[in-house]
Amino acid sequence: MTAKRSDPAGRAQYGHCASHSRYFWRPRLHLAWWMAAQILRTTRQRKRLEYTVQSTERLEVPDDVAAIAANNPHLHYIVEHLAALAFTLFARPWGLAFAQMCLLSSDVPVVLSNAPDADDQLAAAAPADILLPLDPHRLLFLPGTGMRARDPRKRTDHRSLIPGRVGMTLVQVAYDVADAFVAHHPRHDPGQHWRPSGSRHPAPWNRDSQSAPTYTFE
Repeated sequence: MTAKRSDPAGRAQYGHCASHSRYFWRPRLHLAWWMAAQILRTTRQRKRLEYTVQSTERLEVPDDVAAIAANNPHLHYIVEHLAALAFTLFARPWGLAFAQMCLLSSDVPVVLSNAPDADDQLAAAAPADILLPLDPHRLLFLPGTGMRARDPRKRTDHRSLIPGRVGMTLVQVAYDVADAFVAHHPRHDPGQHWRPSGSRHPAPWNRDSQSAPTYTFE
């Protein structure tokens, strides 16, 4: 795998493990639900919705949450999309990766590469590269439609080793989409080898107008 933001990155090695999902389908299902909730519940999504929804609009919500959701577009958005998004994530090929680079996480823990602010997060999650740091060096990486089309090994569950330069790109991605804070293990500081570069994803609710960075994983 190669990764590009502004510079070419290194390569990752993939190993096939097609039988994993049948042994771990229940934890996988639980994690898919959790990932879906994390994609939808972030403050970045709440701010995006508050920015785009007009104050005069009202949303219909399920009866059992109407009392608290009648005037809450973010809660309605979560309820409306959670189950379908969880199924989309569950059904996709998953990659369990080990990164030589120390990883960074944030208040946007599950990242849809190139689509963190898409109006339809369900539609964006189907083709996007998705990453979730699990600990200072391990992460889930769900390859998008482009990667799966180019590499048959990515069309089923797999494992991979991600070298330092690709890991730096993953750290930059996590930094670019963070809303209020980033976090890392105190003994695994990516800042020893990495510094932020370029523009982060714009926040229109803060009157940001710069172009969003894009990333390419191959």
